[in-house]
Amino acid sequence: MYQVIDGVVVATDPKRRISIGLTGFFILIFVISWTGAMPMVLSSWTTDNSKWASWAHTLAPLQVLMFFGPMLAAVLVTFVNYGGGGLKSLFGALFKFRVRSIWYVLALAGPLIVTLTGSVVAREFDASLPTFVVTSAMLAATGQIFLVYLLVNTEEIAWRGYALPQLQKRMSPFKANLFLGFIWGVFHTPLFLMKGGHPAGYSILIFFVMVLSIGFIAGYVFNATRGSILISHLLHQSFNAWGEGLRVFPVMNDGSQWPFQIMIAILVILGLVSAQLLARRCRSEGY
Repeated sequence: MYQVIDGVVVATDPKRRISIGLTGFFILIFVISWTGAMPMVLSSWTTDNSKWASWAHTLAPLQVLMFFGPMLAAVLVTFVNYGGGGLKSLFGALFKFRVRSIWYVLALAGPLIVTLTGSVVAREFDASLPTFVVTSAMLAATGQIFLVYLLVNTEEIAWRGYALPQLQKRMSPFKANLFLGFIWGVFHTPLFLMKGGHPAGYSILIFFVMVLSIGFIAGYVFNATRGSILISHLLHQSFNAWGEGLRVFPVMNDGSQWPFQIMIAILVILGLVSAQLLARRCRSEGY
């Protein structure tokens, strides 16, 4: 299912006559996951006395599909296109832990440095923010959040695990990661349809900037580790956990955008560096 050509992870051709194309794969993810997002959006707009409240309560169990939809789609399409051998490759990449230790350091400590910088530097621009202090309780909570995300957020199995190698077979790594970043952003748009907007308090525009930046970083890491979904998964969930644990989101700072915007600025720089590295990889390999 995977092969590494000059440092770029690309997918092999499907082994079945009847296969599901990449467009079908994305549609499947959206159908499954957005079915799970629908009760979340509905419940945000209803009140206890609303006629829709009972519907929101009845449909609430479907919310699990928002978290596991990407994995379900990846597993189904992989099995249809590549059979049991494809599933072995997919989950082998998910548990591919034999990579250089520096990638573990970058995946786990990199998001910490980025979010911590955003939280600390923001105090220089917004005096209304309380003094930032990292406490043992904050670290413990971050660890718990990280473990939850690690278990329930299955997006990387779909994005880097299945979609990116398929895209990199069709186009340059730079274009593939740019396209995938856009799809990744669209995937989350139901959260902005909730009453009051995204629960974290940021706009859809800055969210797309964040997703595109992290997408280029994760894409470079995935290729550099020769297809380790594990490392990109650790990176993704580390960003999620530290973002919540160190309270960089606007909703956690009485609406102040400074911690989040400084974090985004750093991510943009890192994303541009990653994009440049991917572009160089494209030129060296003749894309």
